[in-house]
Amino acid sequence: MTRLTRMSPFEALSANIEVMCSELKKALPNRVKCAPYELEALAVLRSLLLSTTLLVAMFSSRAHAALDEVASGSEFLIFQGRIDQFGDRLLSSADVADVEHLLQVGNMLYRLDLQRAIQLHEKALKISPDRKDVLLELAYDYTAAGRCQDAVKAWDALQVPKLVVGATAAIASYCYVEVGEYDKAIASWALSDYLGRHVGVEKEIYNVFGRPDPAITHAAGFRNYADHGWVGAGEWVRNAIFWQSDWWNQSTDTKALESIRAELDVHGDKEALRELACVITMEDMPPEQALQTAKACGFVDADHAIPRNSGIAYVVAVRIGNANFEMLEEQWGNEIVRRAKQGDVNALKLAAALFAHSGNAESLAKIDELGWKKFKLAPFALSRLYGLGIGESNAMTAALRDQLNSAVEAFPLDAPLQMMAVRQLQPSGIAYRDAVAHLILAEFHSLSHSSELSAQPNARGLNGFFAHLGAAQSALVEHKVRAREQPVGD
Repeated sequence: MTRLTRMSPFEALSANIEVMCSELKKALPNRVKCAPYELEALAVLRSLLLSTTLLVAMFSSRAHAALDEVASGSEFLIFQGRIDQFGDRLLSSADVADVEHLLQVGNMLYRLDLQRAIQLHEKALKISPDRKDVLLELAYDYTAAGRCQDAVKAWDALQVPKLVVGATAAIASYCYVEVGEYDKAIASWALSDYLGRHVGVEKEIYNVFGRPDPAITHAAGFRNYADHGWVGAGEWVRNAIFWQSDWWNQSTDTKALESIRAELDVHGDKEALRELACVITMEDMPPEQALQTAKACGFVDADHAIPRNSGIAYVVAVRIGNANFEMLEEQWGNEIVRRAKQGDVNALKLAAALFAHSGNAESLAKIDELGWKKFKLAPFALSRLYGLGIGESNAMTAALRDQLNSAVEAFPLDAPLQMMAVRQLQPSGIAYRDAVAHLILAEFHSLSHSSELSAQPNARGLNGFFAHLGAAQSALVEHKVRAREQPVGD
C-alpha cells in the first residue's frame, strides 16, 4: 500500500520552484520547459511523487525531513482505519500556520482525505495568495472533488492552456469539458502530448480520478465489521486481496490483511480467522489445487457449505476458476441470491458471474435488475441492457430507448454506458457533441476504452474521443450539421 520512498535525484531539491525547475531540466532535458511559474516542472515532479498509494507528495529535503519521519512512523494508523488520526499527527508535527507544512500535509492527504486536503490548501493560499504551486494543488483538488467551477477559475489563473502542458494540461481538460468550454478543453488535451507522454498522463489521471483509494475502502471495513460482523465485511477482505494501487496493478496487500487478522484476533472471531487463513493459502495456487484447498476448508462439499463472508466466497470463486462455476452455482446459488437481495455487493457480483457463465439468462436478468434498480450499480444496468437485446441487429424500440436513457441519466460517469448511448441513440449536431463530451468525462474515471497497443487500461480511447469532440466542435462553428458516427479510440 504505502511506500515512503525518496525520489532520487530529487532528494536535495528545496520547495523553491525555480530551483526545482533548474534541477529537472538537467535530469529531464527533453521533458521540462520552464514557464514563468515553472508549472511544467512542478507538474512533472508532482506526477512522480504521486505514484504511491499513500501519495506522499513531499519534497525530500531537510525542510520536510521531520514530516517524512512522522508519516513513516504513523503509517500503521492508515492500516488500522484511522485516517483522521494519521492526518492529525501530520498536521500537529509543525507550525499549522506554515504554508509549506500546510501544502505538504494536504498533498499527503490528497488520496486519503480529499476534503481535508482542500481545507489545508485553501488555508495555505489564504496565507500566501501569490503562491502558484499552492493554487496548482487546489486546481487538482477541486477537479478530483468534482468542483469544476472552482477548478476552472484556478486553471484559468494558472493560464491553461497557454502555460500548463503535459499531464497537468490533461487533467485541466476535464473540467473545461464539464463546464462546456470545449475549445479550451481540446487545446488543453492537445498540450498534454498524450502520445509522447502517455504513461505520465495515465498515472496522473489515476491519481485524480481513480477513487476511492483502497485505503479508504479498508478503513470503512473496520466500521462495517464493528456494525455488522464478519458477514458484513466482504468488501474489506476482497479489497485487501485485490488491492488496486493504480490502473495496472492489483495484488494482495499483506499489511492490509495483517491488520484484518489482528482485528479479528482482538474480537476472538475464530470462524472468521479460519476463513481468512484458508483463502490466504489459496493465493498463487493453480485452480485444481485451489479447489482441493476449498474443499478441505469446507467451502465446497456435499453439504453445500459456503463461506459466511461473501468477500471470501468471491475470492474462492476467482481462485478455483470459471471451469468450476457450474458446481458453485449448484451448491451456492440459492444462498448467494439470498445475500444479494439483502444488498451484499460481493454476492451480487458473484451471482452475476455464475449465471452469466452458465447461460442462466432468467436468473441473470433478475440479478441485473436488482443491482441496477435497487442498489444503483452501473455494471448491472449495462448487463441488463445487453440482455434486453441492445446492440443486436434488431432495431431500437421505444421501450429499449427509454431503458437506455434511464441508465445513462442514472450513471453519467460510467463510460461503457455513455458509449452505448452514443452508438445506439445516434445523436447528431449539438447533441452529438455533447454526448461525446459526456463520454469523455466518464472515460476519465475508468479508461474503459483502451487499445491493445500499450498497457491496459490506457488513455488511447480518451485521446480518440477528444479528436471526435474537436471535429464536432469545428463542424458546429462552421454551421454544419455533423453526420452521425460512432467514436472510437486511436
